[in-house]
Amino acid sequence: GLPPDEVYLPSSRLLGDPSTYYDYDYLDGKIAVLGCVCGDVGCWPFRVGIELREDVVIWDGFEQPHRRKWRYDEMGPFVFDRTQYFSALDRGAG
Repeated sequence: GLPPDEVYLPSSRLLGDPSTYYDYDYLDGKIAVLGCVCGDVGCWPFRVGIELREDVVIWDGFEQPHRRKWRYDEMGPFVFDRTQYFSALDRGAG
C-alpha cells in the first residue's frame, strides 16, 4: 500500500496528480496506487490513469512498468461516484 499521507486528502495523488516523488520517474500522467513490499513504492509500482469527471472518477489503463508485456486489459475500468470517492478520501484523513 501507500502511506496515508499519500492517499488521503489533502494529498492529490488519488485525484490524478503525479506530483510526488513516487511518480517522477514516469511523468506520463499515471499514478502509483500500490507499491513494492519492500516499502519503496517506486521500486515496483502498480500504476493507473485517474480521470476526474463531473460526476464520476475513472481508474483505467493499469500497468506494472517493469513488466510492460503483462496485460491488465480485463481489469477495469473502475468507475466511482465522485461524491462517494471524495468522501472516502476525506474520511480517511480523520
